[in-house]
This record gives sequence, C-alpha cells and structure tokens, in this order.
Amino acid sequence: EKSAERKREYRNQFVLTNIIKLSKNANSICIVKQFITCNKDERIKAQIILSLANNIFDITQDLYGNYVVQHLIETFGYYNCFAITRIICLNFVLFSTQKYSSNVVDKVIIELHNNNHNELVQMINQMFFDDSNLFELLNSKYGTFVLANCLKILSQNEQNVIKNLLKEKFNFHKDEHRTIFCRLRRLMQ
Repeated sequence: EKSAERKREYRNQFVLTNIIKLSKNANSICIVKQFITCNKDERIKAQIILSLANNIFDITQDLYGNYVVQHLIETFGYYNCFAITRIICLNFVLFSTQKYSSNVVDKVIIELHNNNHNELVQMINQMFFDDSNLFELLNSKYGTFVLANCLKILSQNEQNVIKNLLKEKFNFHKDEHRTIFCRLRRLMQ
C-alpha cells in the first residue's frame, strides 16, 4: 500500500513538474488530459491551474497545448480556472486572432455563456462595439470564427442589435478592405 502511494506521488510530481512540456507533445497530451480528468485533490488542481496560468500565452498558442487548456476549463469549470480564463478574457483579441488559441477563446465564451451571461455580454460588447477590436478580429479568419460563434450563442434580439450596429458602422460599398466586408456579411447572415 505504501509502495502504491509512493508511485502515485512520484507520478503526480512528474506530471506537475513537466506539465508544460507534456502538454505540447502529441504523444503525451493524453497523459495530461487524463491527469486533469482523474485528479480530485484540490491542492494538485491548484498546482495544475497555476502552472498553466503562468505559461498561458505559450500553451494556448501551441498545436497541442490549446487542447489541454480547453480540457482543463471544461473539466474544472470557468470559475475554478479563473486565473486562466481571466487572462484569456483580458487578452481576447490577441488569443482570438491566433490559430490555436482561438479555440480556447471559443471554449471560454461557451463557459461564460453557461455561467455568467453578464460577463459574456461585456466581452461581446468589447468585441463588437469597440471599432479597433472589431476591425482586428475581422482582419483575421480566426477572429471572424470567434465572432461568428459569439453571435450563435446570443438570443435573437441580441443578435439583431449587433447586426444593426454593424450595418450602421460599415459602408459595404467601399472597395478597400473587401475581405473584411465579406467576412462581416457572412457574420450578419
């Protein structure tokens, strides 16, 4: 029994010490995800969250690491991962316009929708009503993906308010920024 406990402690310590490296490797990502899923110890959960939060910019933009962050948020929940979700919300434009981290933003938006609609509305207002944010998001196909997913989870009335705002804000007959206007049109359909 003591031997099993020592093995478990060694395994836990190994994964915690190497969690960033393991999260960014195709062959070990499943180990990290399983470690997150099966872990019930609050102390270890806190260590996992802290390790990932300290490396959030690197890990969310990684081909495999973004899956670990998504899994963590899905498994532990938005509020338990607040150290991570807060950073993502505060830097949503940066993360939304990156290939891999845009998936993490999408996961955070879903969790916000399920847990804190007021904070979701505040984030969406920053996305759609701040011209510089909107332009930057629309300038990226990944940012457009995030915007489209935001619109999908809003009520029909909330969608209509944003669509009307976008129609007023942008002149669809300008030739400059044709790609952005095409993306905007798709959002408004």
